[in-house]
Amino acid sequence: KAAEGNMVNGAKQGTWRIYDEANNLRIVSEYIDGQEHGAGYVYRENATTLSSTIHSHGVIQEMYLYNDANEWDLRVIYKNGIAVQAYRKTNGKIEEVPVEE
Repeated sequence: KAAEGNMVNGAKQGTWRIYDEANNLRIVSEYIDGQEHGAGYVYRENATTLSSTIHSHGVIQEMYLYNDANEWDLRVIYKNGIAVQAYRKTNGKIEEVPVEE
């Protein structure tokens, strides 16, 4: 895998991209002072989104998992980096589900 992005004072800064062996974009993440901050995405080989996250200064806030149609199936909300709520979307209907430990 190859990674591209900027380092400032030894820490990741700005947008970072990771490519697989076939040079397909697989991961995009935003960094501030070496910590993930903002939106991040993981892509399948066919370039559809597998998951997305939102971080604030290195602490995860939300995560979405996507189906093959590129629509989210699972949304998890975090507080202080700990999952506190989860929602599953099935056939357009959204319902709260237990948070997996």
